[in-house]
Amino acid sequence: MIQPISNPSSSPLPRTLSQNQQAADRATNRLATGLRLNTGSDGPADLISSERLRAILETLDAESAVITRQDQVANAADGFLAEASSLQSENRALQVQLADTTRSQAERDAIQFQLDSNNQAIDRIGQTASFNGERLFSGETTLALGDTSITLPTIDSDFDIATLRGQIGAYQSNTLDSAQRSSRVAAEQTAAATSDLRDTDFAEELVNLRSAQLRTEANFAALATTNETRSSVLNLLG
Repeated sequence: MIQPISNPSSSPLPRTLSQNQQAADRATNRLATGLRLNTGSDGPADLISSERLRAILETLDAESAVITRQDQVANAADGFLAEASSLQSENRALQVQLADTTRSQAERDAIQFQLDSNNQAIDRIGQTASFNGERLFSGETTLALGDTSITLPTIDSDFDIATLRGQIGAYQSNTLDSAQRSSRVAAEQTAAATSDLRDTDFAEELVNLRSAQLRTEANFAALATTNETRSSVLNLLG
């Protein structure tokens, strides 16, 4: 004798259908957002690791910004110093001319006037050169990274500007450039590791989505067959 199905809810098909629909929704969400980790349930351990990596990346970005800022200040200072150094070089040539005893007094006065003007220009650079509204050569501007630092001194026409330019250039080359390269490498590696954890593998998720859709279709077909069979059995019993 054929027995009717007395407890349809005991069938595993509805549960399986729900699971497949959830799998399809998860794949669709990952494809839409481009992220494999959208909620903590998508991978608790990976989410924790990725958040830590993101914090490290933010720190590296901040460090890189500091290095860039210092390099900008150093470039600005060197630009002003280059002008002052050019004036000092011109003054050395003028002093040779001034020492020429064959020059007339009028010529010597003109040379001296040019010397004085150049010295005043150098002094003016030392007193007014600034970056972002802050005076550069006040004796208070310090570039520092790690254990290395350089303080920009006050300058005037008698200052050894060429040596100061060399010191600034060495700081940029040996300290700032080296640190920036290291920071960029670390940031690239951290970003790649974060991407591996968080970002969607589109090929994989497309396969997951299609697989979930096919299983869902099969579930619907099985449910339809089950319902049709149940209806037939009930009709026979009736």
